[in-house]
Amino acid sequence: MQRNLPLDGLRGVAVLMVFLLHHNYLNMGWMGVDVFFALSGFLITSILRRTREDERYWGEFWIKRVTRILPPLLLTIALVPIFGLHSNAGQLAAYVFSLGDYMAYSRPHYETLRSLWSLAVEEHFYMVWPFAVRFMRRTSLVYLIAALLLLESI
Repeated sequence: MQRNLPLDGLRGVAVLMVFLLHHNYLNMGWMGVDVFFALSGFLITSILRRTREDERYWGEFWIKRVTRILPPLLLTIALVPIFGLHSNAGQLAAYVFSLGDYMAYSRPHYETLRSLWSLAVEEHFYMVWPFAVRFMRRTSLVYLIAALLLLESI
């Protein structure tokens, strides 16, 4: 698949918005996370729809995600104790097993790996969404997306 340069550029703007938020330059920078999630959802759904009949559908999808995300995640988690940052085995395990969003909400003052909450949300999406795309007809998938959008806005 060819790169979609306009979408890559928009994803870059979204990351920049979040970066500026964290450095107190853009109060609305949190919207960058929403933009990034929406674009990722669109791109992932496009890939999954295009490959849903392939016999290697599951393996190819998850192998790409694991090889892209797991090495930097594990390196980051390994560096926490090396640099003497506050953590314990339970907290580190929560991030390894994609529970960082729960950790961030249950321990709002725990900051060492807090920024990984969004990665955990993305991982939850990767665990569930491929099943919906593979087994639902296009029309049903559109209804599901519409229902999720409506529920999210409540």
